[in-house]
Amino acid sequence: MKNFLLSLVVMFSSYGIGHYFGGTWLAGLPTGLLGFMIAYFLSARSSMRKLEVITQEAMTLVQEGQSSQKPEMMLSSLDAGLTVFEKGLDLSKEQFLMAEVVHAQMGALLYQGASLVLQLKMQAEMERSRVEVTRQETKAKQYFTQARFHLEKAHSKDWVKTLIRNWQGIGMLAAMEFSEGKKTEAIARLAKCKSIAKEDPLFWGSYTWMLHQNNQKSDAMLAANEGLGHNSHHKGLQKMADAIANQKEIEPIHFGMMWYSVFPEQLTVNIAMKLQSQAPDDGSAPAMNRQQRRAMKKKGYNA
Repeated sequence: MKNFLLSLVVMFSSYGIGHYFGGTWLAGLPTGLLGFMIAYFLSARSSMRKLEVITQEAMTLVQEGQSSQKPEMMLSSLDAGLTVFEKGLDLSKEQFLMAEVVHAQMGALLYQGASLVLQLKMQAEMERSRVEVTRQETKAKQYFTQARFHLEKAHSKDWVKTLIRNWQGIGMLAAMEFSEGKKTEAIARLAKCKSIAKEDPLFWGSYTWMLHQNNQKSDAMLAANEGLGHNSHHKGLQKMADAIANQKEIEPIHFGMMWYSVFPEQLTVNIAMKLQSQAPDDGSAPAMNRQQRRAMKKKGYNA
């Protein structure tokens, strides 16, 4: 890495200066170490600032689309943001961990893109347009494939999650594996995030749900209770624990729209309408106006 090599050059130069003026090789060690630390700190901070500029530019584009509340515009701005993020991959030549950070951000955005495409597919289903449904299904698969590529690049090593301290990307990978029938692998992948995600009820909900769906009822109950130990007042987790205890089906809708950011394929028209009826008008649920809701009711969908 460029920053590391540059710091080594500064270290040897500093060592030479300390050795020359101190008269012994021991005198050069403190100056060499100090030179390396200062050079590496300054160069790493410079690389981080470059990444911050790129991230801010990309997220500004993404947020412009999100403010429209229209999936098509949101998708277009998301693609524009991804193009900006691609510039950040060049920073991997300068600094350790830069590639993993950028891949994680790109993977998460692509996963969000797949979620938006699935919403467009849902609209096509409401309009009974089979051709459009097929087209959006194909497009969603492409987004999921690209998301997997970047997320696997970001989380190929277990130690990366400790430094990045973000479980959502790993959760997205686990969700894709689970939907493909790789349930044991998905659960094992998610279990590794306990130490960094213990304060997030969505993590415990996802972990509990996977265990429960894999017929590991006792483990699911333990996971729900462990999650409640860190998030004692969370309604969604409490509902999950109660459902498992009473041998009923789990209803993830109590986690709100955040649940469907990890499991976008579970979002249906009926669930979207329920979220609309329960959520405040703040963009926390898929946008659907009164006329659309009435049309859906006529077609047999219930809020």
